[in-house]
Amino acid sequence: MKTHEFDATSLISGIVFAVVAGVYLAGAATGTHVDVRWLLPLTLIGLGIAGVAGAVTSAARQQRSTGAPDIDPGAVALPEGDPVGEAIDDA
Repeated sequence: MKTHEFDATSLISGIVFAVVAGVYLAGAATGTHVDVRWLLPLTLIGLGIAGVAGAVTSAARQQRSTGAPDIDPGAVALPEGDPVGEAIDDA
């Protein structure tokens, strides 16, 4: 079997929909009413979390594949002088 990369979005989305199905199944089995006013927003929040997890995973994978170095703010070379201040003084 060919292996593939981890897909957090699909995993979390599948878990969210399995939980929703489980809630409806438990409600039907016990005869209780499932309140959609709570279930729908929680489903959308779960899908939002899945989207964020997928974006973070994708960004980390892309950075790892390009070999982009981590940026150290202390290592950034600034130009000599103060070009903004000089432009204001000249005006």
